[in-house]
Amino acid sequence: AFLTQPKPESYGFEVRSLQEFFAAWALTTGSQADVEARLTRICRASAFKNVYLFAASRIFGSIHIYRDSWINHVCKFYDNPVKDEFSAALKIGSMLALETLEEGVAENQPKYSKVLMVMASGLLELPPGKEYLRLANACTPDNAPQLELAITKILSSNDSLFKGAAWAVLLECVSQRQEWAKEIATRF
Repeated sequence: AFLTQPKPESYGFEVRSLQEFFAAWALTTGSQADVEARLTRICRASAFKNVYLFAASRIFGSIHIYRDSWINHVCKFYDNPVKDEFSAALKIGSMLALETLEEGVAENQPKYSKVLMVMASGLLELPPGKEYLRLANACTPDNAPQLELAITKILSSNDSLFKGAAWAVLLECVSQRQEWAKEIATRF
């Protein structure tokens, strides 16, 4: 998305995207501790969303040694109330996991797709929002069992606080003709 066509037969570079690309490159260069620290600092700022997504693409695409670090130190950091109570309440880490899934960087990496879906399922603890549709859309054959488990756990519990969220995602998965979703909807 670096090239744009501002008017017919005229092409140019999208400077902002180029800046974000190079910022992500710089943030993901160096020691693992430095990369973790930098990414942890920027991930909560919505202004850095594209930088974050470029960084995720680079890490999952070519810097394989940082993938576990991305999940365990960056995404999980923001869902830990001891580390950051405000971000944990908003499920920032779960949102980062969802955005990473949506970016498609873990598409051919089932192990990471599953872990990211487990984390993204934390969004089921939020009040109703567009995240539910996005969560259902991020469901793939590789990570469906993780979403299924999260939904089943909520629907099986006596706590009705999160059942609306679980039903919203489940019904969207049913409308997408996901067989596992039909079975759970029928069971509950």
